[in-house]
Amino acid sequence: METHEKLRILSGILLIISAITHVLQLFFVGFDLHDIGAAIVGSFYGILGILFLVLKKNRPITFICIIYPTIGGTLGIHRLIFIELAEHGFFNWFIVWHVAVDAVVVPSCAYYYIKIEDMDKNEMIAFLTNDILFITGVLLILQFITYGLTVIPLLQIIFGLLFILLGIILWIKSDNKNIAFISIIVIFFGLILHIAGLIISPTPYLIVFIIIHIILIACRSYLYKQV
Repeated sequence: METHEKLRILSGILLIISAITHVLQLFFVGFDLHDIGAAIVGSFYGILGILFLVLKKNRPITFICIIYPTIGGTLGIHRLIFIELAEHGFFNWFIVWHVAVDAVVVPSCAYYYIKIEDMDKNEMIAFLTNDILFITGVLLILQFITYGLTVIPLLQIIFGLLFILLGIILWIKSDNKNIAFISIIVIFFGLILHIAGLIISPTPYLIVFIIIHIILIACRSYLYKQV
């Protein structure tokens, strides 16, 4: 069995186990709203894990297995630091386990996708940047949960929707130079927004988003030259 197939099986099993422990944690840490929300979100890992094991070389399922755990892992880290530790002074080892699973599953599924598509270097960069665009878009939209519907989070929702739309369009029309150029411009304005936000009201997330924007601009600029 080839490495990418072994990683597919490992990822599927880990997703199923993670779904079980997401629900089980309620009986150890309590039934607070954020715990129930995490259990509901985590329960879908089980469905993904089963589908990933049963449906070989299924591109949509593999893509979701990259995106969903990335978002789940990011929210898990936020929950651990800003809710469990900051508000309750409690170190939740279930979250650590779930984030560790996500850290294994996401790169494994990305590697699996790259292998089944037999991508060259440029295709791989395009695939990874499209994934990052989509994930960043979702995370930008979710910022209002932490910071409320003030000006910056509202603008982040707009850019989040644009990033998701760009990710989809670039997936479909990866060789369109005009769309490639527009993507760089949109990401650049997103970078300006987050630099301004960092100056006005600094948060750790803004720093992370600035770094992501810079990486995206560099990668998309390289791909633009290759079109």
